[in-house]
Amino acid sequence: MSRTITIDSGPVFVDTESLRGTGAILEFARWALERAVAELNRAQVILAGAVSAEALYASSALSQILWQIGAAHLIEEAKECAEGLRVAANIYDYSDHNAANTVLSAHVDHMNGLYFQHRLNSVAQALYPQIRGADILYRLSEHREQILSGCIDENTVNVPKIMRNLGIWAAVAGVTQAQLMRRADTPLERSAALLSRHYPRIEKWEGRYLPMLAVRGSNPRGTHIHTRVERDSYLFGLEHYATEILAVPAVHRLVAPRDATSTPHTPSALITKVQRLRDEPSAPSARTTANSAPASGEFEIERHETPGAQRPTWSVVVKGTQEWFPGTSNPKDMQSNLALVGRVPADEEAAVVWALSQSGVQPGDTIEFVGHSQGGIVAASLAASSAITDHYTVAGVVTAGSPISGIELPETTPVLAFENTNDIVPALDGQTTSTSATRITVYSTGEGSPHDLGGYIADAKDAEKTGHSEFDRWVRKRQIALGLTDDTVTTSQRYAITRVMRQ
Repeated sequence: MSRTITIDSGPVFVDTESLRGTGAILEFARWALERAVAELNRAQVILAGAVSAEALYASSALSQILWQIGAAHLIEEAKECAEGLRVAANIYDYSDHNAANTVLSAHVDHMNGLYFQHRLNSVAQALYPQIRGADILYRLSEHREQILSGCIDENTVNVPKIMRNLGIWAAVAGVTQAQLMRRADTPLERSAALLSRHYPRIEKWEGRYLPMLAVRGSNPRGTHIHTRVERDSYLFGLEHYATEILAVPAVHRLVAPRDATSTPHTPSALITKVQRLRDEPSAPSARTTANSAPASGEFEIERHETPGAQRPTWSVVVKGTQEWFPGTSNPKDMQSNLALVGRVPADEEAAVVWALSQSGVQPGDTIEFVGHSQGGIVAASLAASSAITDHYTVAGVVTAGSPISGIELPETTPVLAFENTNDIVPALDGQTTSTSATRITVYSTGEGSPHDLGGYIADAKDAEKTGHSEFDRWVRKRQIALGLTDDTVTTSQRYAITRVMRQ
């Protein structure tokens, strides 16, 4: 089965009455054709019974004509076409209310994704109360000494006082839990948010908690700049942390030139940057070895300088999950996935905010974000964070195989999302995608591994060849927003990110 794509750019406004009218005309044409064929067959029978040579010749010629025009086939085609136009009219009428269903109705393969989302929500509904109960119990156990304080002496146990203290600490746990649920308005998001906070507690309990986030700028020439941040300091949001970073003048400077790289003029070229970041890491700690997984994650900030432009523009490139276990030294792990889906700030978000200020990005500069899988969620989360929107202009977000439907991006932020209908990862947010002329989703289906980054690059290239007006307009607006021309010079700087012990 060949790989095919469908571009959904929002509601499709069609004169559905004309579709139904054309269908009615085809129905009449089918009826007229059937009548004509019946008359021709009748004439052939009459001619075949005649004796004269002229009648036999006419009968033979008529049979040849009927065979050549394939009348029966034409009648069937007219019937199918009329039915198809009626169905299309119904779909288009419905799409005025929900554009995404135009694609979902026309492409049965994606219905499996809808079924998966429904099942996923059901599982989350059942899972959430258990997680919530475990979370409160854990919080109460952390404060057991305060709960029992003054309630027990050598001879008696003051049960009423224990119950009162228990109620107080339960209320505290409930308030803290509410803080954790930042915009978590679905059971899945709430479950993920709570799970993402259980893992650090387990780390602390086992004595292996990594409280610091180390970020360092690196490329093949070596390490240039670095910082350490308390992970807990930005747990409830990046806003305060980002304000502090941006308010302090940068004291570090790069001691080596940036790496020259190609300018990503198209979405496919931009996603290819993610593939290169994944396959060719710069920092030694970000590389997979025969004996161990990478201890660090890595992201890239690209600077685009165009002659005549007052300021450079920027692209932030983020790759996907590298560790499938939580609480590792590499922030690109399952713990970050849970945090991102649960709308709790992930470590890489804070690292990118800091790195932007160190890369020379100035307030008001234009930035775009691109990522695959987990990297796409990071990209969209950053574009939605006031840590970014209060200081910079967001040119857009490009994602491949990422669940970003639950992220509340500003309406003015252009989004281009690539999703394979057989890829379960984009469905993990349990929501359907809302599309428009500025928020386009490119669906693909067919051969190959559905979550493969190479497949998504191929999808982007195919989309660029379709001539789809809204897609092409989106691409042109991105190029204009970033000021990309044939004369643009692009350089890159990579940053490694690691969870480490406090020194």
